[in-house]
Amino acid sequence: MMVRRARHGIAADIVSDYVAKGYPVAIADIAFANGADNALMAELQRRSLLYKIRAYAGWNTLRTAQGFALG
Repeated sequence: MMVRRARHGIAADIVSDYVAKGYPVAIADIAFANGADNALMAELQRRSLLYKIRAYAGWNTLRTAQGFALG
């Protein structure tokens, strides 16, 4: 489980870095089919990043999530 937690921290670090630089950030959460990665969402919330990202997609299939995040 430590690897999973580390991965969420790394992803949140990347999001935080890009947001701080002023880039519009979109997340296609593809860790699980038909639902969000709750640990990632909790980490983004803990860092106050949820309202700073431009788009989030975390449902259905990889292609659907990518399309909604980029569209």
